[in-house]
Amino acid sequence: MESLSFHISEILEYFASKDVNLRDAYLAASFFKNKTLTLKVELTLEEAKTRELISDFLKEKNKKLISFSMTRDRIVCYVKQIS
Repeated sequence: MESLSFHISEILEYFASKDVNLRDAYLAASFFKNKTLTLKVELTLEEAKTRELISDFLKEKNKKLISFSMTRDRIVCYVKQIS
Protein backbone atom coordinates (compact mmCIF):
# COMPACT_ATOMS: atom_id res chain seq x y z
CA MET A 1 0.00 0.00 0.00
CA GLU A 2 1.23 3.47 -0.87
CA SER A 3 0.52 6.81 0.79
CA LEU A 4 -0.17 9.99 -1.21
CA SER A 5 -0.75 13.43 0.26
CA PHE A 6 -2.63 16.24 -1.45
CA HIS A 7 -3.34 19.80 -0.39
CA ILE A 8 -7.07 20.21 0.13
CA SER A 9 -7.13 22.89 -2.59
CA GLU A 10 -6.15 20.24 -5.18
CA ILE A 11 -9.17 18.15 -4.24
CA LEU A 12 -11.49 21.17 -4.15
CA GLU A 13 -10.28 22.26 -7.60
CA TYR A 14 -11.06 18.77 -8.86
CA PHE A 15 -14.52 18.93 -7.25
CA ALA A 16 -15.09 22.28 -9.01
CA SER A 17 -14.09 20.80 -12.37
CA LYS A 18 -16.79 18.16 -11.84
CA ASP A 19 -19.50 20.79 -11.15
CA VAL A 20 -19.85 19.83 -7.49
CA ASN A 21 -21.13 22.54 -5.18
CA LEU A 22 -17.87 23.68 -3.52
CA ARG A 23 -19.52 24.61 -0.25
CA ASP A 24 -21.13 21.17 0.04
CA ALA A 25 -17.91 19.44 -0.99
CA TYR A 26 -15.87 21.40 1.56
CA LEU A 27 -18.39 20.73 4.34
CA ALA A 28 -18.36 17.04 3.49
CA ALA A 29 -14.56 16.96 3.34
CA SER A 30 -14.23 18.81 6.65
CA PHE A 31 -16.32 16.06 8.27
CA PHE A 32 -13.28 13.79 7.88
CA LYS A 33 -10.89 16.02 9.81
CA ASN A 34 -8.74 13.83 12.05
CA LYS A 35 -10.64 10.68 11.05
CA THR A 36 -9.55 7.74 8.94
CA LEU A 37 -12.10 5.89 6.87
CA THR A 38 -11.84 2.31 5.76
CA LEU A 39 -14.19 0.27 3.64
CA LYS A 40 -15.71 -1.15 6.87
CA VAL A 41 -17.09 2.20 8.03
CA GLU A 42 -20.77 2.91 7.41
CA LEU A 43 -20.93 6.16 5.47
CA THR A 44 -23.41 9.02 5.48
CA LEU A 45 -24.49 10.44 2.13
CA GLU A 46 -21.99 13.33 2.46
CA GLU A 47 -19.18 10.97 3.38
CA ALA A 48 -20.01 8.66 0.51
CA LYS A 49 -20.07 11.52 -2.01
CA THR A 50 -16.72 12.87 -0.79
CA ARG A 51 -15.17 9.40 -0.88
CA GLU A 52 -16.54 8.86 -4.41
CA LEU A 53 -15.02 12.14 -5.62
CA ILE A 54 -11.64 11.39 -4.06
CA SER A 55 -11.74 7.90 -5.62
CA ASP A 56 -12.44 9.44 -9.03
CA PHE A 57 -9.60 11.94 -8.50
CA LEU A 58 -7.20 9.07 -7.77
CA LYS A 59 -8.43 6.90 -10.66
CA GLU A 60 -7.13 9.58 -13.01
CA LYS A 61 -3.72 8.90 -11.43
CA ASN A 62 -4.15 5.09 -11.84
CA LYS A 63 -4.62 4.62 -8.09
CA LYS A 64 -7.36 2.88 -6.10
CA LEU A 65 -8.41 4.46 -2.81
CA ILE A 66 -8.15 2.15 0.22
CA SER A 67 -8.65 4.73 2.96
CA PHE A 68 -7.88 8.35 3.69
CA SER A 69 -7.55 10.80 6.52
CA MET A 70 -7.40 14.56 6.77
CA THR A 71 -5.29 17.08 8.59
CA ARG A 72 -6.18 20.77 8.67
CA ASP A 73 -5.12 21.40 5.07
CA ARG A 74 -4.08 18.07 3.55
CA ILE A 75 -5.74 14.83 2.56
CA VAL A 76 -3.63 11.70 3.02
CA CYS A 77 -4.77 8.83 0.82
CA TYR A 78 -3.72 5.20 1.20
CA VAL A 79 -3.85 3.70 -2.26
CA LYS A 80 -3.01 0.71 -4.45
CA GLN A 81 -1.78 0.90 -8.02
CA ILE A 82 -4.51 -0.06 -10.50
CA SER A 83 -3.27 -3.00 -12.54
